[in-house]
Amino acid sequence: MTLLSPVGTYLLAKRQLRDKLKTEYEYEQRKKLRDLIGRYHGRILQTVEEFNYRMLSLYRSEGAGWLDVGEDYDKVGSTPERYYYFRTTVYRFLALFAVVREFEAEALFIDSRIADRTDFEFVKYLRAMVWVATDTHLFEGLAYDTSTSKDHFFRDQLRRACECCWVQNENEENRFVSLDEFRAMIGKEQALESVLDYFNGLRSDEDRYRWDRLVSLHLILLAFLDDFGYEFQRSPREIVNRVAGMVRNPEVARNLSFWLTKLGLVRQTRDEPQYMLTWILHRVPQVRTVRERHIRRVNKPLKKRSPKG
Repeated sequence: MTLLSPVGTYLLAKRQLRDKLKTEYEYEQRKKLRDLIGRYHGRILQTVEEFNYRMLSLYRSEGAGWLDVGEDYDKVGSTPERYYYFRTTVYRFLALFAVVREFEAEALFIDSRIADRTDFEFVKYLRAMVWVATDTHLFEGLAYDTSTSKDHFFRDQLRRACECCWVQNENEENRFVSLDEFRAMIGKEQALESVLDYFNGLRSDEDRYRWDRLVSLHLILLAFLDDFGYEFQRSPREIVNRVAGMVRNPEVARNLSFWLTKLGLVRQTRDEPQYMLTWILHRVPQVRTVRERHIRRVNKPLKKRSPKG
């Protein structure tokens, strides 16, 4: 048996301590993230499911003009018997992003780099939801003024709108406002105006890009429900195909595919698991067309060169 010198014993003990501390740190961080996801999983699923149903309803009823409410938001907030569809659409949108941003605020202090794969995917989905609502890269290649939030949200703008919808109950715990409380805020709370303006008059045939941003968000929500929801929350493939065909501008479809790949939500190699989002994006007509053209170009046989001479 080889006896270690005092220096060797010290170095070995130091290495063992470092490995032990690293193992304990990684376990602690994984446990914190898992516990955090456990606390938010049900609430996020509920808000995603409710907004999913509202988007499916919007596709069917778009022509009814239920989102056309005019410029007088005081009237929208003070007339309970009217504008129900508009108010509840904005309410569900804000409820979704309010809970997502609350999760992100708590997850900020957790090292998610060493998380289990499934937990890390959960975090990436929520990041993608915020990205698709706020990032102007979704409109890259289109004539869009990124200095104004006409068809997107500034991050701080969306954060303020979500924050004003949190109130404290009798136990001084935060809760999201009720629908009646939200109605009373419309026309009075300035932080809500950007979200109200976004949905006011929304339709698919307008000369704007906000429709495509909303459909892009819906595609992410469908994939999230399929990967993290319960069986009854998953949409049939024919519905997913129909939603994927709602994207109007080819540039938006290509940008969505490119950036979700960069965010780590689309399979890049054959060794990675097949997530629902990859399947969905391959059914967006503009993305599929570009992909098929690329495949044909790669597989196109080379022309024989005539011999010189």
